[in-house]
Amino acid sequence: MLTETPFRPREKLLEKQRLFQSIQRHTYLKGPMDKITSLFIPSCQIIA
Repeated sequence: MLTETPFRPREKLLEKQRLFQSIQRHTYLKGPMDKITSLFIPSCQIIA
């Protein structure tokens, strides 16, 4: 039986996983505007 080669090498996958786990901030924020709004909206709620 032939074993199919993985889509990505396991070492690279683990490297990416470690990178994402080391990032403490929210990884779901995509662009610079998302970062601005994520800081701006909570700060407005604190002031109000």
